[in-house]
Amino acid sequence: KGYAEAHFNCGNIFKLQRRLDAAIESYDEAIQLNPDYDEAYNNRGVALYELARFEEALQSYSVAIKIKKDYFEAYSNRGLVLYELNRLEEALNSLSKAIELNPDYADAYFNKGIILSEQKNFKDGLACYEKAIELKREYHKAYFNRGIVLKELNRLNAAIESYDKAIEFKSDYAEAYNNRGVVLYELKYLDEALQCYDRAIQIKPNYSEAYNN
Repeated sequence: KGYAEAHFNCGNIFKLQRRLDAAIESYDEAIQLNPDYDEAYNNRGVALYELARFEEALQSYSVAIKIKKDYFEAYSNRGLVLYELNRLEEALNSLSKAIELNPDYADAYFNKGIILSEQKNFKDGLACYEKAIELKREYHKAYFNRGIVLKELNRLNAAIESYDKAIEFKSDYAEAYNNRGVVLYELKYLDEALQCYDRAIQIKPNYSEAYNN
């Protein structure tokens, strides 16, 4: 099992280096040496997910959960991959299970917010993003997604404030500058909108969405 952990640790390093195929091979080696290695199955699922190999990722997360019944991270990850497979109700159930197992797990609320927003349930989606932010104050992606939902709810000034928070915690957040510009344009603050688009392009010179605005 010591060797299994060494392979697992190698897999984690490869994953951080974005060498995802090598990471999967290392996790496979770890699992071969220790067939009950729940973390290896979960992290293998993450690498597969990032390669858009969603069915395989789902299988990996499901094995992790079978080995460790209260594995809330794996339930949350499973929810995200079910969302990618357009199995939305199953995805919500998996995320609700993650939250039931750990009510303080910000990522599960964030992932649930994505699915609820996709279903046009903006009110509940907003509540999920609010909860994620409450649990993880510097959660820039949650502020960004909250901005999108607030715009959908026509709460435009609140949307700008949310994008401001996203930028506060991630100063090179081109998408947040772009979306902030879109809202400012709707509010007829044209010069400020232009500044946001320019900043988005400065950060990401090939950012076509900002050019189109």
